[in-house]
Amino acid sequence: MHRFHPNFYSLDGDIRLGEQLSKEVETDLVPSPSQRAQPGGHTVGRRLLDASPEPAFKLFPYSYHVVDSPEVNAFALPGGPVYLNMGIVEVCETEDELASVMGTR
Repeated sequence: MHRFHPNFYSLDGDIRLGEQLSKEVETDLVPSPSQRAQPGGHTVGRRLLDASPEPAFKLFPYSYHVVDSPEVNAFALPGGPVYLNMGIVEVCETEDELASVMGTR
């Protein structure tokens, strides 16, 4: 844990909270029909996780979801769920550009 960004939840608490919130969020989101976009988010996410020098990041069960929305946006929930709007996927011309969006916190 970083001393300037304390985490008041346990690892299991973060994961449970993320699972609960993702169920709520997914009632309002429509998965992208583009089969091409789904693997890209997962591939880039795995690369970022593998390259991270922070061992605590590797403890979370990350999942990546591309949402059918034209907005240029992305967000993450506690415990690992990451959502990318199709708008951000379409704006990014390379996986490196998508990684820069996903890697920003």
